[in-house]
Amino acid sequence: MDLGLVDVEWADGEGGGLRRSVLEAVSRVRFESVLPVRRFTSYRGQRHFTGWYWAATTQSLVGFESWLERDRAMLLDHDRRVVGLASQPFRVTWQGEKHRISHTPDYFARLEDGSGLVVDVRPADRVGPEDAVKFSATEAICQENRRGLVRLRNADRSWKGVDRPPRPSRSSRGQQEDLG
Repeated sequence: MDLGLVDVEWADGEGGGLRRSVLEAVSRVRFESVLPVRRFTSYRGQRHFTGWYWAATTQSLVGFESWLERDRAMLLDHDRRVVGLASQPFRVTWQGEKHRISHTPDYFARLEDGSGLVVDVRPADRVGPEDAVKFSATEAICQENRRGLVRLRNADRSWKGVDRPPRPSRSSRGQQEDLG
């Protein structure tokens, strides 16, 4: 992939209009302040849950397209190193072997040291070959950016429940004394 031919598109945080530029020229864009580059849609019979999470870090709504994305947004919001957060922050497009390929990461987080974190939330067992190509290309694009963008590997389910005591079984809950 020729990184000089990678286009980046984002929705301006002020007026919401779409902006487009080549990768080299976006190093000064404050992706933590942009609007989502695409809509969060919902429809009857949908297999995933979309919605908005109120982030204390940014004092604004952050969109999500699944419970796993919502949980990741909450973790980012509670991370003291994160000072900015945006959902669906940009779309990258490049020429593939047969056609143009595009990818929209799930989140962009600005860290207190000024670096950025590009986050894709997808369990490893749900990453198909096309997704793997997109994620790999996005990682290469992030490494090329001189502002310190790094890409978090796909979120796996294993992070859920860490540092949380196990819940009592249903049978043991019924045997607990009434403390009321």
